Amino acid sequence: MISARGVLCFSALLLLGTPPAHALEANLGVEGFLLEGKTAGGINLLLLFNEHVGLDMEAALLMTDEGTPREGLASDEVFLGFLLGLHVQLQRPINPLLRLGVGTGVDFWPLPGVAWGEFKVGMPLYAEARLHLFGGLGAFLRSRYYLLHSQGLAPGEDYSGQVAFPVLNSVGLVGVF
Repeated sequence: MISARGVLCFSALLLLGTPPAHALEANLGVEGFLLEGKTAGGINLLLLFNEHVGLDMEAALLMTDEGTPREGLASDEVFLGFLLGLHVQLQRPINPLLRLGVGTGVDFWPLPGVAWGEFKVGMPLYAEARLHLFGGLGAFLRSRYYLLHSQGLAPGEDYSGQVAFPVLNSVGLVGVF
């Protein structure tokens, strides 16, 4: 028979989440950015020091797609540059399978494919949802908005300067260790 205390404990477990089995949890995987006219993808590493605080690192390559206008670039240039990101992340376990997080830090975008020595820097604020699928496999969806950024680093801005929705979205698949 199920007691009221058991139901209360189970409900608290679902709402508050459970502490990780280890003091340090690592999520290592691949990340793809959802961009128009460009392709970007790379690796993502999240180190959780406890169930709420972590350090997120990412590295990704950025390339133009075929058929995309290349204003200011050589017509055959495909490689634009890459992203190096370092962020502090705060997470809130919703239940044993789902965690919501917010983070901020610095994104450094060296763009040698545009011009040697060209780079952009931004301070993103992002929100993400991480889902543990099964075993040690997980997935995440992240949306970032740049609070501060170099001129020319504006998600949602196309080559002609037209601005759409100024958020950079990405998805990832990770192994949880």
